Amino acid sequence: YSIHIGILYIILVFLGRFLMQNRTKYELRKPLVIWNIILALFSIIGTIRVVPDFVRALANEGVVYSICKNDFAYGVTGFWSLMFILSKLPELIDTLFIVLRKQSLIFLHWYHHATVLVYCWYSYKEYASTGRWFMTMNYIVHSLMYSYYVFKALQFKVPAFVSQIITTGQILQM
Repeated sequence: YSIHIGILYIILVFLGRFLMQNRTKYELRKPLVIWNIILALFSIIGTIRVVPDFVRALANEGVVYSICKNDFAYGVTGFWSLMFILSKLPELIDTLFIVLRKQSLIFLHWYHHATVLVYCWYSYKEYASTGRWFMTMNYIVHSLMYSYYVFKALQFKVPAFVSQIITTGQILQM
């Protein structure tokens, strides 16, 4: 289903941009703040729940084990793995805010959302052992990123180095 959802998402992105061409942009600052708070809190809780398993695997078993074993797919970390996978659906709403606010929508944004959804759902279905690393890094980066978005939506002045750290984290996780 993830491929179908990804294709539908891309179609809706371009349809939305077309429909918004001659319309006034929506402000949506308050809903955007609330949305980003929800995603930031979710990501922070996810980080708190998966990092201990990641550290345990790395410290007690080593790098190869942490990459090659999929034992993270069970118990508490397994639950947060499922939540991580399912979160890729509501994260598509990020694009809705961009389209409705008539902000610049770059290729990398919608391509990333569509392909990460497909990749994550496929990896989860196959119990890919590399999921431990990807999920942990993504939770951490999203904790920082969505918190940053909250402050930006509230119009706080955030130092430039914060966005640089987030971008570096995004690049490293990919």
